[in-house]
Amino acid sequence: MGCSDPAPTPAADAATDAATDAALDVSLDVAADAATCDVGAPPTAALPMLRSTLLILGGDGGAVAPTPAGGDPSGRWVMTAATVYLPAAAAGQVSTTTSSVMGTGWGVIEGSSYRINTTLELALDTTQLGIVRRPVGTTSMGTFAQRGGALDLTPACSTGATAGTMQMLGFSRDAMDRGRLHADVMGVMGRFVIVFDLERVP
Repeated sequence: MGCSDPAPTPAADAATDAATDAALDVSLDVAADAATCDVGAPPTAALPMLRSTLLILGGDGGAVAPTPAGGDPSGRWVMTAATVYLPAAAAGQVSTTTSSVMGTGWGVIEGSSYRINTTLELALDTTQLGIVRRPVGTTSMGTFAQRGGALDLTPACSTGATAGTMQMLGFSRDAMDRGRLHADVMGVMGRFVIVFDLERVP
């Protein structure tokens, strides 16, 4: 660190860690394998770039994350958008309007098996450090069991960044060709949620 560089405060470090947690993969409770996890080809060659929204949970006028509604998760899905609900403690430390999650993601769920791949970059605009960019993503495949809106994964392999403690992974079937994947996580600054909008492809 150069002499002119500002020393990061504990609050800034915590806010950075919290928002980085928010871009984590959907298998946070799984230790990543050192070996490559080959999940095969995506359901379509033309994966859309994610749109993203960051919000603050709770507090005065804070956002409320949706509850997984359940439904049949079967399908070939592409991720079209990500909504990150940061802990209330991130308020004032992270700009939700100028931060973003960028990249692509997809999943294939057939019977009791799943394949998921995300390639994401978090661009986090902090009050102390400016914009911090971190590549994040996951590759995972295995089997799952469904309990209402919750999905219990049993990975055969999984690679990618892991952080925090997964409280719940959920699914909502909104229409024949629309769904959402919910990741509810306990991180360094408290609970946060990331919700991926899904579009079913042939």
